[in-house]
Amino acid sequence: MFVMLLLAALAIPLLSGCDVGGTSSNTSNTSDCSKAANISPNTVAGGVALNSRLVAQAGRPDSHLVAQQMVQPAAQNKPTVFVSSKNFTEEYIIGEMYALALENAGIKVDRSKMNLGATDIAQAAIVKGDISLYPEYTGTSLGVVLKVDLTSSPDWKDAAKVYAKVKDEYEKQFKLTVLTPAPMNDTQAIAMPKDKASANNIKTLCDLSVKAPSLTLISTAEFDNRSDGLPGLQKAYGGFQFKKVVDVDNSIKYDALKQGQGDAVIAYSTEGAIAANNLLVLDDNKHFYPPYPVAPVVRDDIIAAYPNIPDLLNAVDAKITNDEITKLNADVDINKKDYKQVAKDWMKAQGLIK
Repeated sequence: MFVMLLLAALAIPLLSGCDVGGTSSNTSNTSDCSKAANISPNTVAGGVALNSRLVAQAGRPDSHLVAQQMVQPAAQNKPTVFVSSKNFTEEYIIGEMYALALENAGIKVDRSKMNLGATDIAQAAIVKGDISLYPEYTGTSLGVVLKVDLTSSPDWKDAAKVYAKVKDEYEKQFKLTVLTPAPMNDTQAIAMPKDKASANNIKTLCDLSVKAPSLTLISTAEFDNRSDGLPGLQKAYGGFQFKKVVDVDNSIKYDALKQGQGDAVIAYSTEGAIAANNLLVLDDNKHFYPPYPVAPVVRDDIIAAYPNIPDLLNAVDAKITNDEITKLNADVDINKKDYKQVAKDWMKAQGLIK
């Protein structure tokens, strides 16, 4: 009996190099089994020493588990996915949607880098590998990240052409994949209280560009410097030399307007606060702005680790329309609901998570 146990134990090192569930004729195991044919004397000696202990333990109830563990392949370690967002409500909501979709598929997610900051901060973080993915707007990618002159071609008014350019350049320059954009379009804008716009006979950005010297704009530091912000408007329309520009955090710009700190405010067209504050979005009558649909930007190495991520996130984006995201933004900004709960409720209602 002892001899049989010893022989069985000595056979384990030879079996540990191949899949014991298959046969030697299975070509899928050839490379693994070939390793067993080249076991060094030291490996065999080590195996004998180890398996002598197994023989000594043969009478114990758990001895078969020890031997079984020796032939189990090591579990593949998958990276944690760091889901991030920029620093405003819509980004929080969409970033949380992405995180929920991944978690629902069993992917480990870290949210510690949500609300990361403005575009330049988010872009630097994803290129460096500090974050794995975040929602970005194709128009922002074109003008701010790729630094394309938005007035240089009529192509930049075409959503499909903007996306094609951004997708291609992000892959070539940064090894980032830009997934399918949502049907929404959260364009940059400038808004005014309707009564003030009417009193000054301002309906369009062209009107505002002429009358800017007598008005104060509530803005952000990012808008003041973006190619699709104030510098771009000045180039496209001329004028836009405001009496004063008051920079505030994006989260309090509408409060600043209500407090009388300015006459006009920068806006994003899907913000719920526009309707809630009875504001008029001025018409971009020279069609300066490119389209701004949101799309997930994901590191290539993360997609390599999780090939199902594109399908998961594209399924979310496909349902984000202007009406839907405007309502969600209003729930957070006007109704003061928690953005995480707003995102979760919407994902469930859309059948995207359990």
